[in-house]
Amino acid sequence: MPFAIFGHLLERRVPQIVGIYLGASWVMVEFITLLVDRFALSPHLIELSMVVLAMLIPTVVLMGYCHGMPGRQEWTAAEKIGVPVNLLLVAAVVFFLFADRPLGAATRTVTVETEAGETLERVIPRSEFRKRVLLLGFENRSGDAALDWMQLGLRIALLLDLDQDAFLEVESQDRLQVGLERVGYPEAVGLDVQLMARLARELRQDHFVFGWFTEQDGELAVSVSLYETRRQRQVAERTFVGSDALRLVDQMSVELRRELGVPERHIDDTADLPVSVIISESVEAFEHISRAIDEMIRSNDWAAARDHLERSVAVDPASVLALYELALAYLVLNEREKADSLSQLALRYLYKLPESWQYEVQYFYYSNIEPDADRRMRIAETMVRLFPDDLNGHVMLAREYILRDQTDEVIAEYERILEIDPSQHEYIREIGAVYRGRGELERALEYYDRYAEIAPDDYSAYRHLGAVYAAMGEHERSRSYFEQALVIDPDNASLMSDLAIARFNLGDFEGAERGFEEALESATAPADRAAAHSRLSDHYRLLGQLAKAIEHEELEWSEWERSHPASVVFTDVKLPSLGLFAMAGQQQRAFEILRRAEDELRVPFNRTIPLGYLNVYLELEDADNAERALAEVEAWVESQQEEHRRDLVLNALGRIQEIRGAYEEAVDSYRRSLELAPANTYTKRRIARCYRELGRLDEAEAYLKEHLVSTPNNPHAHFELARVYANRDERMLALQHLRTALEVWSDADPTFEPARQARVMLAELGPA
Repeated sequence: MPFAIFGHLLERRVPQIVGIYLGASWVMVEFITLLVDRFALSPHLIELSMVVLAMLIPTVVLMGYCHGMPGRQEWTAAEKIGVPVNLLLVAAVVFFLFADRPLGAATRTVTVETEAGETLERVIPRSEFRKRVLLLGFENRSGDAALDWMQLGLRIALLLDLDQDAFLEVESQDRLQVGLERVGYPEAVGLDVQLMARLARELRQDHFVFGWFTEQDGELAVSVSLYETRRQRQVAERTFVGSDALRLVDQMSVELRRELGVPERHIDDTADLPVSVIISESVEAFEHISRAIDEMIRSNDWAAARDHLERSVAVDPASVLALYELALAYLVLNEREKADSLSQLALRYLYKLPESWQYEVQYFYYSNIEPDADRRMRIAETMVRLFPDDLNGHVMLAREYILRDQTDEVIAEYERILEIDPSQHEYIREIGAVYRGRGELERALEYYDRYAEIAPDDYSAYRHLGAVYAAMGEHERSRSYFEQALVIDPDNASLMSDLAIARFNLGDFEGAERGFEEALESATAPADRAAAHSRLSDHYRLLGQLAKAIEHEELEWSEWERSHPASVVFTDVKLPSLGLFAMAGQQQRAFEILRRAEDELRVPFNRTIPLGYLNVYLELEDADNAERALAEVEAWVESQQEEHRRDLVLNALGRIQEIRGAYEEAVDSYRRSLELAPANTYTKRRIARCYRELGRLDEAEAYLKEHLVSTPNNPHAHFELARVYANRDERMLALQHLRTALEVWSDADPTFEPARQARVMLAELGPA
């Protein structure tokens, strides 16, 4: 029977027709593949053609059966029904599988006009066709420890080479280092495939690359493996042999791009600078650059990095990468004059860098060497127009909008990043942070909840939810979210401090104290210990124990100094905290630190010196000197368009007006500040204080009650509210709030003025 059926089909030439169709289909798929490669078309066209051609086989069989015999045959009922049904089924499947897939060109052309009037035209890949690649280290298997520097060096070189291709998004060194240290492999070598895949998944990378190298008879052999992240499947493995490491990297780059599916025409037609042009032709210079970057990203030893880079520049004075990194090192180490000259030299050799990198170097220059807000903005806008699907440009532009306090535009840029790459989930969280800063807490919750659904294993989602619920006054709920976050990351010292604050807000003062101490004990890294000391300093400051607050403040400084250059510690840590010293009567110490900063710091690190003076003078209630310092702060804000500091300027102005007794003007300044930064609860307390001085007690009470929603046990707010009630002759309410304040200040320093005044007031009001 089967032979009879086959003979019948053979008589009607069905196998022959199907065979011819399959052969023609293979030729068609190969032709479409060629078109995709040569003309950078959507690779989905290949899948589409295969699906359509495969699904049309029933039509080919049916028509072959009905018309395969010699002579003319009429259309049968089976054909009239079967062929349309098959075509409808093909259309339905194609629509279901490919409706949301782009089927046109994989690239598009953009045209941008520069400041000089020059028109630039670039062909760029569409975002959906870009590949995300995590690049890990190359293990030294030569047995020669002198070659260990190449474990990072080859990774740096390959990253620089691959990063020239707009079809690829290679994971950057800084984000990569955080992930590697978290899993205990800071050198990015020695990981098993499963661990590498997990790390790649966490960083949302499509593929990951790693390798090893050895040396024999003067020849370097480098093996490179490419894996697909989702299935942990090896895509390719190649070994490259030669005497020149950087030329091997060029070869690796081309092969990896082919294996990653970058169109052949794009590879052939796109400018691809040899990586030796970007780094150096000199192996010695390459080695020193690699060792310097290792010192920066792993050891944070910028002095050692500077020494290596100086040797690199001595060997190759035209190495743009060494010049740029050395300028950065000089800047961080506060060697301003050297940073200036090196930056100018690096700009001269800018043409050696990939085009997108050229914009980033210019942005760095106009941010730190010659600050120019307008130029920075134009650079960011040009980069976004020229490379619309490059996330770095959008991040750069969002940063400019943050500085200008243009929060709607910040949100728009973050939304655009999510549109380009929906896997960038952290920007959902960042949008929540923008809404939280604007005081739109319900909107913030929407985004934080959305992020928690997408990333349930990320403790930060629950941490942010806890912070928002605290701001809304739901402190029990806030505490539960912090506890949930600690379940995910039980050794996180910052989360322990968050939980301690939640306990304080719930009235568990002893539990809060234990929580802060446990956070400090669990902190191991310098940054974690610094954060724990900072939170303890804030806590003791609130308790009126200023001696302990200063002790922990100085311990925080010490921790930062172990891992950061002095210039960064001055700018980011010391200068903003000097008001505490003035509050504790140690103003001479504060002025000594400020004078030292004036002697040692250069641009851009000296920009916060006037802010340090302002904080000290405000604590000393020296309105005239505070006003002069404020003028310098405001001049910087306006010249650099750093409108995100405008609330600080207005708040300081309000405090100066308050010190001078101009309470109406102070209220106006404070309220304008509060509009810009609704989360600053201390501003509400200052407004209430002015209203009390003006006799507008109901308004003072309303602001203080708002204050106490988010900080229900803040002693300053309770003390101020006690004053309001005392002025209204509501003695029992005044006593109630006064005792709450004094309970928190029960162990305050004898010289702590607010606690002393509260005790005097309690004596005046008498027993309940």
